[in-house]
Amino acid sequence: EQPFRLYNPLLPTAGAIQRSLNKIAVNGVAQFTNLQVDRVKQGFSIRFTSPGLAWAESAPFDIVLGAGYTVGVQRLPLGTRSGDPFVFQPVVHMQDRGRNRILMSPDFLMIAALVEEEGAGVLFPDKQALAPILGGVAVFTDLAIIGQGLHRMKFSTSALETDTTPYFNVSGDVFAIDTT
Repeated sequence: EQPFRLYNPLLPTAGAIQRSLNKIAVNGVAQFTNLQVDRVKQGFSIRFTSPGLAWAESAPFDIVLGAGYTVGVQRLPLGTRSGDPFVFQPVVHMQDRGRNRILMSPDFLMIAALVEEEGAGVLFPDKQALAPILGGVAVFTDLAIIGQGLHRMKFSTSALETDTTPYFNVSGDVFAIDTT
């Protein structure tokens, strides 16, 4: 059984709340609103407990895959020198609001670009790279950055929310091992 999160995205700690939520009852009623489950599954139920009382369980319900909402970087671009293709090319998934991978996308192409304000550098072979979206996944090939230092990339489609990578370093050094 894979872990899941039950959470309220409107709370300041959204995403930090795991398998349980506490709510104070007012006039004998504890009211939960805006709850979300972040995993597709059939037969979920919610168990309610309170000290000194018997527990109660909701009727089973299903969490189904939602419509496309955002893109999510599955594999970061890593391992490169300025001007050389990334050793690990980026892989980007289409996702629903629960960050579940969706297989169908409203778009056919994923766009990769450097975050402009993050320093000098040029994405190569073009300032914006395109990759086809197949089965909800975009795999880039032969991407490189000309320009040393820390960079970030953003990935987007015309219909889904954009995702931006954390900083990664592009080196100017030739890596060599001294065997003498």
